[in-house]
Amino acid sequence: MIFYALEGGGNLEPGTWLDGRYKILRFLGKGSEGSVYLAFHEKLFRFYAVKELNKEGLCFSRESIEVWKTLRCSGLPEIVDILENEEMVWIVTEYIEGETLAEYMKKGRRLSVQKAASWCIQIEHVLTWLHSQDPPVFYGDLKPDNLIVQKERIILVDMGSLIRSGSRGKRIGTPEYRRGELFQDETEDDYSFGKLMEILGEYCQSRKMRKLADQMMKSKKEAKRKKGK
Repeated sequence: MIFYALEGGGNLEPGTWLDGRYKILRFLGKGSEGSVYLAFHEKLFRFYAVKELNKEGLCFSRESIEVWKTLRCSGLPEIVDILENEEMVWIVTEYIEGETLAEYMKKGRRLSVQKAASWCIQIEHVLTWLHSQDPPVFYGDLKPDNLIVQKERIILVDMGSLIRSGSRGKRIGTPEYRRGELFQDETEDDYSFGKLMEILGEYCQSRKMRKLADQMMKSKKEAKRKKGK
């Protein structure tokens, strides 16, 4: 992956060109890490998402970016390009169309138990795949805001907390979806997954899903306690 030097700062306006290839079409949203834009590559005739990050106070660690570049999984967006200048970094990824799970639930959309279960199975497959890498990779920030829902699919889209096993890099995460202390192993992702399943179970009024979520969070907590002895 080549890092291209660009001129100018952030706050991209529609019509702005990045590296003469990616034309910014519109602003998509802003998160804790930075702004996201929709861009179009005219020669390839494809849409891309561009995440804009300020190097000063960069939340998205270099390690997370380096790890993300190596991942090829259907449940994760793929990095296409990385562009930068002295002030900014732009991560160009495939564009995942849809709305976040948080937005989906906020709008009060109907959710069947079957679809919620299907989403959970897909998320579990992605986490299992990440944990099976050598060395294992931990997602680190599983929550409704970081999941894009489509008709039948759900995709993990925010890679800002990715970290490899054994790394001394920083761990970010969201307090509501972790046990209170960040650990560098798969049980942290599993606990967050249990918390997410609990939320989905409450939303679609599935007692069985809530019970499974509770068992998962308790078992992972107990497994971590025994591991620490």
